[in-house]
Amino acid sequence: MVLYPEKELLSLRCPNDSTYTLPAHLVRGFAVKDAPDQQRAGDTYIALQRIFRVFPLPAIKGSSPVAWGFYEQLSRGPGAVLLRRERAVGYQELLHGSFPSLNGLAARPQPTITVYPGATIVTLYLATAVGAVFKLRKPQDVLKYFPDRETQLRAYVRENGLNLSNDRELSFLVNYANTLAKPTP
Repeated sequence: MVLYPEKELLSLRCPNDSTYTLPAHLVRGFAVKDAPDQQRAGDTYIALQRIFRVFPLPAIKGSSPVAWGFYEQLSRGPGAVLLRRERAVGYQELLHGSFPSLNGLAARPQPTITVYPGATIVTLYLATAVGAVFKLRKPQDVLKYFPDRETQLRAYVRENGLNLSNDRELSFLVNYANTLAKPTP
């Protein structure tokens, strides 16, 4: 199995050497199991099994059809913390400010900075029980999606010394928030 996140495709190779390539909207989810030596420094998995699910991608201004993408699920329950890794697109940007001319002779062209591709952008999202996905601009934003439980959640963070900037500890908070939910009849 190979995931191509930049194309939103999952490729499956079967024992008979046939290969199936599935777009994200045809996949509900899948799980992979990492060996302990395959974890990268800084990755904070709850377990060696990593779960990937498909949700709608955040809407881009001017786009009409719903696009689907793969997210890594970090917590369990109706509310889930999702992590998405995307490749950064390279571009050039002009630097603003006053730049003196060279030797006082000719005007110096405005310098640019180039952001190279290959960098990975990691973004956190919160999925709700009804399937909506919200981008978490900062980890503390998760509290505003549980307004009726915010006091209990803040107390849980204090009592357990959680650092919400840590993906694993943020998932603990959302798991706890899910346990406070009223059961549906």
